[in-house]
Amino acid sequence: MSEVKKERKKGGRPKVNREKLEMILPCRMTKKEHEKVLSDAQKVNLKPSELGRQYITKGFVTNLFSEEEQHEKKQLIGIRNNLNQLVKLAHSMGFRSQVLAIDKMLNEIDLILERYKYVSKSKRNR
Repeated sequence: MSEVKKERKKGGRPKVNREKLEMILPCRMTKKEHEKVLSDAQKVNLKPSELGRQYITKGFVTNLFSEEEQHEKKQLIGIRNNLNQLVKLAHSMGFRSQVLAIDKMLNEIDLILERYKYVSKSKRNR
């Protein structure tokens, strides 16, 4: 009798096929230059190393989100946290007690996402 072992599929999110970043390029700069790099990276919501990599490879960096979009993103994160707390409370106390609050949060999320639909369409046309 021969036993055939089946390979179990590993759960979770699949690995991204991205080229591994192996090389390091040290760079000396003044305090002013370093502060400018940090502030520029914060403005475009990137890590300083990613900002430098884009400057070197592309020659420019585009701002992924405007300040208004970044503010809405922070609002969405706050709403998400509140919604998660409400759902947890609803599980313990019963869904009927939290229906109105959950419905209000979902409507706020829908409004913000509806605005993002139009934003993402206009960015694709550029």
